[in-house]
Amino acid sequence: MSDPVWIALISTVGVALISGIFAIITQKIAKATTTEQQKIKEVTASTNKIAADTKQENFDSFEELKVSIAAILEDVALLRDLIEDVKETNDLMMKDRLRQSLKYYLAEGSVPESEKDILVKLFTKYEDGGYNGTVKTMFKKFDDLPVT
Repeated sequence: MSDPVWIALISTVGVALISGIFAIITQKIAKATTTEQQKIKEVTASTNKIAADTKQENFDSFEELKVSIAAILEDVALLRDLIEDVKETNDLMMKDRLRQSLKYYLAEGSVPESEKDILVKLFTKYEDGGYNGTVKTMFKKFDDLPVT
């Protein structure tokens, strides 16, 4: 194949790759906390700039495309780190919410049905994450409480 054909093919693949990454970024923004949203917005702005540059009809050279893809891969690595941070923060908040609520209702000696339903769902997510220990012990006692 001639150089213009390769450049056009690589440009098309690059644009498709960037579009897919942008879709992933957009989904993650919806789930992130405010702090993480700001970080993701910065990464998204960088990715959007790369995407705009990539949408040129022809690249000046194959080397430009390689540099753009490397920048995108760096952004993806940053996003992976941000997603991991969000997940870790969410896990800690889930554990804290469970511990506080379980402690409260165990002291009360009963639990409203609507609150129990929420805490059962939250505990299920917590347990699905592979966690156990103090919260699991507290939940077993909580699960035996009378529902009001």
